[in-house]
Amino acid sequence: MKEPFRAVRANPGWSVSAPSAALSLAFVCLLLVSCGERERSNPLDPLNPATGGAPPGFAAVALDGEVELRWSPLHLSGLTGFNIYRAERTEREPRLAELVEGSPFPAYSDGATDSSVMNGITYDYSLVPLIRDYGEGTPSQPVSATPGPHFAVATDGWAGVVRKFSADMRASVWTAGGLYYPFSVASDGKDLWVTDLYGGLLRLSGDGTFAWRATGFLLPVWVSVRPNGRSAVADPVLGTVTTLSPEGEVETTISEALQQPSCVTFGPQGELWVADPGAGCVNKYLASGVLLKSFTRCVGPGLLDVDTTDGACWVGDVVAAELVKLSADGDELARVASFSSVSAVEVDEYEGGCWVADAEREEITRVWSDGQIAFRLGRIGRIVHIHVTKDDGSVWLADEKGGRLLALTRGGKMLSSTTSVVKPTSLLVLRENQ
Repeated sequence: MKEPFRAVRANPGWSVSAPSAALSLAFVCLLLVSCGERERSNPLDPLNPATGGAPPGFAAVALDGEVELRWSPLHLSGLTGFNIYRAERTEREPRLAELVEGSPFPAYSDGATDSSVMNGITYDYSLVPLIRDYGEGTPSQPVSATPGPHFAVATDGWAGVVRKFSADMRASVWTAGGLYYPFSVASDGKDLWVTDLYGGLLRLSGDGTFAWRATGFLLPVWVSVRPNGRSAVADPVLGTVTTLSPEGEVETTISEALQQPSCVTFGPQGELWVADPGAGCVNKYLASGVLLKSFTRCVGPGLLDVDTTDGACWVGDVVAAELVKLSADGDELARVASFSSVSAVEVDEYEGGCWVADAEREEITRVWSDGQIAFRLGRIGRIVHIHVTKDDGSVWLADEKGGRLLALTRGGKMLSSTTSVVKPTSLLVLRENQ
């Protein structure tokens, strides 16, 4: 049972020092499961070589406006509860640790939620066991958390998992495994759609549990989802784009003017934009699958994203290493050709324009709406996916080379990162309340 944190009272510093020799002796005599020459199995024994007496498994998961704290349950007769200390990290000087009002938490507990925190502030936590007749035992190593409104969901191809990270990406909230090679992820704002290169299209609920799987694909490389749950999948081997109902039933299979479609995105009215490097064209279709227009002034258009504010489509030509902007009617508006490669394209609906990743140069480029380059950020890694949040414009990146995810400010300052991925293939960022 998780008990919410409430108001806090000041505690004079991190008064969670190692226990005294008397306490150590008490542990040896009163709490050890086995004594003498047998291995010390009690994790709270200060002489335990594995734990040093600190409670095991303590972790902090940053969420939106709260921090979830977890630890391994302990069943020891001499354990009466836990105190949790929290210190706010500031730029000026360390804040004194605060003992959460409501401590001690019960001895049988294995978690709590601290809701008296502010987004963007880093907090350090320490868990301290309480021992009958002796008070506080050895504290855990401090763990840190920075709550925030966004969370990242990433597909990890080599690990065969989809993982949701905490707001600061220090911890994993959940992991969905058992996939062959998850490659693309999209969301309706609530649930997740994932293409598994050898396993079809999967729908996962917001907590990572399996909903359904749609098969019949040979190489589903890209998925796009509308807010109503209608999805579209590009399969370059079949040479088709397939639309599916929210329940996973096939609605339309589009093959007209397609050879090897590699990317598909819904427009603001439910229309479909498809990039086909095999045919060298970008096609726009009605929701019913009727072809409206085909733009052929590209060599190998393999990536695209649509600006839902005006319907414009930004196209990444992966063969010519160019960026092309098309109007909602499919007419060329701008062309940028100063890249060595184009590995990701993402519309910036916070401020207009788009972002482009150049994996060969290991840099990302900010492009204005008129096609002019605003700036470049170098030595950033082999970026294979970009996501720009609509509410604050933060830039989230999937680095294939470094096996990491990064969150940056619009000017390129690092906000957070994680290396808890092997080979990220796609990235999605949502608000925690979605």
